[in-house]
Amino acid sequence: MASGQVVKLGRRRVLQGGVALASVGVLSACGLLPAQLQPSAKVPRIGHLARQDWPPARRQGFTQGMLDRGYIEGENIIVEWRWAERTEQLDELAAELVQLNVDLIVAASTVAIQAAKQATSVIPIVMAASGDPVGLGLVTSLARPGGNVTGLSTLGVGVSAKRVEIFKETIPGMSRLGILWDPASLDKEKDLHESQSAAQRLGVQPFGLEIRDAHDVERLPEVIARERLDAIMTLMDSHPVQVVEAAGQAGVPSMCEARGFTMVGGLMSYGPNPFIWYGRAVEYIDKIVKGAKPANLPVEQPTDFELVINMQTAQALSLSIPPSILAQAAELLQ
Repeated sequence: MASGQVVKLGRRRVLQGGVALASVGVLSACGLLPAQLQPSAKVPRIGHLARQDWPPARRQGFTQGMLDRGYIEGENIIVEWRWAERTEQLDELAAELVQLNVDLIVAASTVAIQAAKQATSVIPIVMAASGDPVGLGLVTSLARPGGNVTGLSTLGVGVSAKRVEIFKETIPGMSRLGILWDPASLDKEKDLHESQSAAQRLGVQPFGLEIRDAHDVERLPEVIARERLDAIMTLMDSHPVQVVEAAGQAGVPSMCEARGFTMVGGLMSYGPNPFIWYGRAVEYIDKIVKGAKPANLPVEQPTDFELVINMQTAQALSLSIPPSILAQAAELLQ
């Protein structure tokens, strides 16, 4: 039997070892149900909705969080993984999970959360990450979500300015900064405006660069050269390898929120530890499958942020990282 399949025994007869067994329902009614045939507790079936390029560290954190809380996929929990190659596919995949009547849906990004919420107002939805859930109408408030959605907010607003400040301190001569963002992620618009304002306060001219697909990433080296950008900062989680390669080809430093970005060659990242953060989403899953209502579970926000620096990339760019920045780093990747 394939993992995740459930065979239901109704009124039909089932042959086992050549012997016809009466249905479980009949045996139970007659008081003849043996111990080995006692119905077991219902195994929760959850849906997981994300883009295919979801950073590996986040999936690893989610999987480890499941193990830490005693959930073993295929044994005491079933996960219906749904991966979208393109953002537009999220609506279709969310509807598919609703058709499966899963017990809850874990949505890995704001666009995935929006797709899930559009598909159902009944099935609980756990946000693995959302920058501005109140502003986007996903929840009524952080303290009292009030509907079928709760989970984690990455608190993008406020952190973006700090990211620009760190980047400017690292590269004092930076005067023109490209800021990559995906217009499909509506919560990132506030991050963009905050980043632009922070850059201007620091005497840096910001350039918002819309990245809708891989083709736009391929054009990055050309755009960087044409606009004479000194550095780029991405507000996206998608296309990390391609963005890093484009920055390397153009010979400019890069900054991101996600640690996984620096793991593939980005210069710096500043944000919550994705491995720990996404593991916390499992706490919501655990509470909901045990009977808690999403409306009563406050949205959690990160309190700890980490700076990660790829020293090998710094060396390749002939950059000397200031001691004040090195002192703030949680990790230096060699």
